[in-house]
Amino acid sequence: MTDQVNNVKPVETPVILKPLDDKVINPIKPQVKNDIGVNTKPVEKKGNINMQKNNKIAIMISAFLVIILGVGTGYFLNIQTKGNSNSSGSDKNIQREVASSEIKKGVIVGVADESTFKDSDEGTLEQGGIDGEGSHHLVRPGGDSQTIYITSSIIDLDQFVGHKVKVWGETLAGQHAGWLMDVGKLEVLE
Repeated sequence: MTDQVNNVKPVETPVILKPLDDKVINPIKPQVKNDIGVNTKPVEKKGNINMQKNNKIAIMISAFLVIILGVGTGYFLNIQTKGNSNSSGSDKNIQREVASSEIKKGVIVGVADESTFKDSDEGTLEQGGIDGEGSHHLVRPGGDSQTIYITSSIIDLDQFVGHKVKVWGETLAGQHAGWLMDVGKLEVLE
């Protein structure tokens, strides 16, 4: 029996480990060596939050100023443009029609500035277009091939039918008319 007693191994009891307390243990922050070799703790940058807020505020203020300056510049340029156009008299010089007693040689109607329009020519003004293009036409020497079909959103052309006139305008693309023009200025020649 002694053999049996000698072969018996003692029973080990399990060890249960318990935490010291219920608090969470903060991890240890690593230490960093600075330029002179001394161990230091890393510095927490609390100023980053304030810097981010300051940057956002600066961006918002800059955007607001850009908008205000843009609106102010537009307003100023609008006033300047109106002032220049009124001082040159271009708005006042648009005369759409005249009394029939005033129609005589030298009468000018429409936009005063001839440089506004690229094209000009003269002939006798007659009523009627061609296949829906133009409300009137200018009869010029050389026959039907030289006729200019015209329309105008500025001038009442009916008043000048039968008169020899000079017109300034812009050439338009026409389907049936050889030359189609939008007239912006007209001068009575005869």
